[in-house]
Amino acid sequence: DDVFWGAVQDYLKRYNGRVVETEDFRHVLEEHSGRALGHFFDQWFYIPGYPHISVQFAYDADKQQGTFTIEQTQVDAEAGIPAFTFQTSVGWVIDGESHIQPLQIDQTHYVATVAMPKPPAQVRFDPLCQLLHKLDFQPGDDLLRRQLTDAPDILGRIHAAQELVKGGRHANIEAVVAACRQEPFWGVRCEMAGALGGANSEAALSGLLALLASEQDPMVLPALLRAATAYRDARVQAAVEALLEGPLGYDATAAAYEALGAQREQAPLPLLLEAAQTPSFNGVAQSGALRGLAAARQPGALPALLAGVRAGATPIYARPTAVAALAELGKWLEPPARQQAVEALVDLLRDPHYKVALAAVRGLGVLGATEAIGALEAFARSRVVQEAAVTERIIAEIRSQEKPGETALQKQVETLSDRLRKLEEQLQRLQP
Repeated sequence: DDVFWGAVQDYLKRYNGRVVETEDFRHVLEEHSGRALGHFFDQWFYIPGYPHISVQFAYDADKQQGTFTIEQTQVDAEAGIPAFTFQTSVGWVIDGESHIQPLQIDQTHYVATVAMPKPPAQVRFDPLCQLLHKLDFQPGDDLLRRQLTDAPDILGRIHAAQELVKGGRHANIEAVVAACRQEPFWGVRCEMAGALGGANSEAALSGLLALLASEQDPMVLPALLRAATAYRDARVQAAVEALLEGPLGYDATAAAYEALGAQREQAPLPLLLEAAQTPSFNGVAQSGALRGLAAARQPGALPALLAGVRAGATPIYARPTAVAALAELGKWLEPPARQQAVEALVDLLRDPHYKVALAAVRGLGVLGATEAIGALEAFARSRVVQEAAVTERIIAEIRSQEKPGETALQKQVETLSDRLRKLEEQLQRLQP
């Protein structure tokens, strides 16, 4: 760290006020470190992608050794993504003692065999968190459950929770819920909540509802509530409405409105409409209600959103969110109502607040509004370079994303997902 930050300070002083290139930074780092960094910069600065690591572990009791089989799955010759060269390590725990084996990996397929006198209680890839990478490693449920509660680092506990939930086993999901109750760091609990939200299982939903009933930390409640938006269930609505009756932080209140909106046709539209028209600190809770209206996909929300995007109708903190909500709702409306949303967004391209105008640009992109391309091109010609670049990119996306029927397909996917979870619930009730 001393070498790196010393080089950074030197770089800033040496090139203060001058035009620079990445190579200038590399040369200064090489001077201070005494190392050749050309390959490092080629790999991490100029080549696309980063390591995606898949690991398999096997223990041989006869040989008293463990084998880690490591694959770099990001390799794509056509895209110009090679196997990376990097230093990392593997780790394991036996009788409460941690062991680390450094590795130098420079190929797509790598096998590391290490001596282990006993079956390990935990096995890890990159336990010191040295490497930027995406990891797929399921060494076994028992090993992951111990890692879930005993890993000394937060990334180890997060990875264990995600892998356990991903497998979908009822017992593993219950283990994650139990670990979430005992986890000391709020950030890990947020990640556990996110994993449960993506599980689409009855066990995960039951766990989220139990955690919502017991969690008191204002840093964690928003994550739990946003995880609950993945589930359309009367129990979610009841739990969220009960929380709204008591004191909630601004972010948690916003997330609660989003969770209610995600109940679709069952969403309490009057409650969301009232909240969307009620100013709040920095517009946080009000913005959540606006997003909830969009998520509900109910035509009855259109008049309120059309009124809310007008100048003066909504505080400036929340007005860009109102614009985005109008666009999101417009995706699910019949053509005449959708056209009302498009026309309102085109009018907002002239709004004096640049955040509102850019929200309208993005909203027209969300709607795939080919009829607004002319207005968007005129907008781009009148704006500064950065705003014009954003607009031109969205125009290109509109022209290329002709996907009729996409919203109908998404509705079918959501319906099937709900049915699958309910069938799983019925199956679990039938089991002894």
